[in-house]
Amino acid sequence: MSDPHCTSVQELSAHLDGELSVSARVALEAHLAGCPACRARLAELRAVGVALRRRFETQAEARDFSGFAASVLARLQPYRPPLAERLSVAWEEWKTHRPGTVLGGLGLIAAAVVAVLLLPQPPRPGAVADTGRQGPSLEAVSTDEQSHIAPVVLKTEGGDAIIWLVDHPDRPSLSLGTDASVPEVTPPAAVRPKGGQL
Repeated sequence: MSDPHCTSVQELSAHLDGELSVSARVALEAHLAGCPACRARLAELRAVGVALRRRFETQAEARDFSGFAASVLARLQPYRPPLAERLSVAWEEWKTHRPGTVLGGLGLIAAAVVAVLLLPQPPRPGAVADTGRQGPSLEAVSTDEQSHIAPVVLKTEGGDAIIWLVDHPDRPSLSLGTDASVPEVTPPAAVRPKGGQL
């Protein structure tokens, strides 16, 4: 009959496997130092563990595992998760590992939306024009008294200018090439370099 103060087989097995806390291990080692029966039981458990380990190692070495990985992989069925699940996982990864990229992208999208909302919208084709606005108006006319052709400048409300060149009513009209006051200008003949000259 075993001593009730002796250590149980479960506690000895836990000691062999390194599963005891520091305080329990110190108390057990102190008990083993003074109890030859528990030391003998611990040695038997250690011997059984060594024998089992050797037996399983021998059985494993006798087996042929050369095609094991290929046979396991051949039995696996490919699984493609649904699109919603893939997008959810991708969003979580981006949010966790690249928050700066996500925030920067959201900032760019917000800036683009604000820019689109603040830009003036062009008139739609077929839309009725605003009757309260007037078209371009003639603001100033400037002429050169010495010229045969007088410019007319039309300035619009937007700051643009349209310029026409019209015949001056007090002067004879100019038609290039027939009026005696406009001499014909012929370009000088091109001088060809002689041999050895550039």
